[in-house]
Amino acid sequence: MERILMVVGSLGMGGAETLLVNLLKNIDRDVIMFDFVCLDDGAHGVYEDTVKELGSNVYHLPKYKIYNSGSFKKAWERFFNEHPDYKIIHTHHSSSVAIILKIAKQHGLYCIAHSHSAGFNHSGLMGLLHKSLTKKTRKRADHFFTCSHPAAVAAFGKEVADDPTRLTMLNNGVLSSNYRYNPEIRKSIREELRLDDDVTLYAHVGRFTYQKNHKYLLKIFAEVLKKDPKSRLLLLGEGELKSEIMLNISNLGLEGKVIIKGIVLNPWDYLQAADYFVFPSINEGLPLSVVEAQASGLKVLMSDTIAKETIITDLVSTMSIEVEPSLWADKLIATKNYKRRDTYQEVIKSGFDISSSAKFMQDYYVNLLKELSK
Repeated sequence: MERILMVVGSLGMGGAETLLVNLLKNIDRDVIMFDFVCLDDGAHGVYEDTVKELGSNVYHLPKYKIYNSGSFKKAWERFFNEHPDYKIIHTHHSSSVAIILKIAKQHGLYCIAHSHSAGFNHSGLMGLLHKSLTKKTRKRADHFFTCSHPAAVAAFGKEVADDPTRLTMLNNGVLSSNYRYNPEIRKSIREELRLDDDVTLYAHVGRFTYQKNHKYLLKIFAEVLKKDPKSRLLLLGEGELKSEIMLNISNLGLEGKVIIKGIVLNPWDYLQAADYFVFPSINEGLPLSVVEAQASGLKVLMSDTIAKETIITDLVSTMSIEVEPSLWADKLIATKNYKRRDTYQEVIKSGFDISSSAKFMQDYYVNLLKELSK
């Protein structure tokens, strides 16, 4: 069995982390195993126990904070000296990847950089540093992975994004069978949420961050309530802007109308209870949650900035986030009545089931390891 070193910001419940955990569950772990380096200063992520139970080793190194550049590099030098058996490093973290890959190459590792996002939200010094390091990543990685063309362009530039010999596209596969529409689960969760049958439940899954655009989402929902008072909004996620979002809920008079469940280990069940998925993100790579919503048979209204590769069924509509929130509300209300259907076979055929993604990645690593051993 060969171990691949995965570098992530944390083992929290983000889209990239969820994808990696699902891949780990579905590869042949007697052939390939993932180990994780978390750049989180030792924080315990929600997925850490899960990956350890599956056989992964988890290491914690410091976050990169500009001022700790020297100690950050020393920590990585020490790591590679203490763990000389790794042959491949696969990075899923943005700002510090170039620094990590330089040290990894000096220790003889094959270096992969993976982009999951089509945008970066820092400005000022951090923004300039990110741009500088991103350009260096393009020179230091041996190969590149992405979930969508916009995510590749954002992280690696158009030259890499348009070169199939340097870039591999990996579908963000989902656990389709978990999300398959089930009326009994829908009934159970709606009872838990104390929702009457005539209540329309709009849902959103995502971290409370600038990128996810919760402020705009709440404005949309406030407009929906004016015309459809029995509506409710379900938010799944945590994040640094949660307290600010709570204040927005209060200021808009939405208390009691918005249900915040935080992080749940069974998001598929809560999507069963929903009637519509709303996703007005500012930028994305290929959001796993939108694929999951389609796997649940939900209609989706998402921002038109999101990669078109995300659309794998006819359930998705797009709209600009530059328009008034009332226009989103009108669209939601006008299209909320539809017959929920089982989309399992559609997801399978699209190549977005996790089994397809896991087989693809396993074959990729096995073939790469054969080449590296020559």
